[in-house]
Amino acid sequence: MPPSGFSQKAVNGLLEFVKAAYQDVKVKHSETSLTEEDFLKDFAERLKSCPQNVSQEGMLGLAIFMAECYKDLSAEITEGKDKYGRPVIDGKAIDKEIGQIGNYLLEFTI
Repeated sequence: MPPSGFSQKAVNGLLEFVKAAYQDVKVKHSETSLTEEDFLKDFAERLKSCPQNVSQEGMLGLAIFMAECYKDLSAEITEGKDKYGRPVIDGKAIDKEIGQIGNYLLEFTI
């Protein structure tokens, strides 16, 4: 069970937010000539450094959460694999992450 007894609906809401954030960053990346790795690093820093765009402390927390996720994914690209040893390829990493989040949503239960 998640900390503080979060409900299934609450956890799924966070996961849906994360999935939508990755889909949004995929669209933004498609509009640049940067590698996926460089784009994720840059986007993570810009996301954390723009608190004026966040109206609530909770939204800032979500922004920091997503920035850390993007930095972790860019590090996996550098490493060439995730913590489970699965390959992480620049140009395909965001799609891999979206797919894994979608699969997790389908299987997640408390």
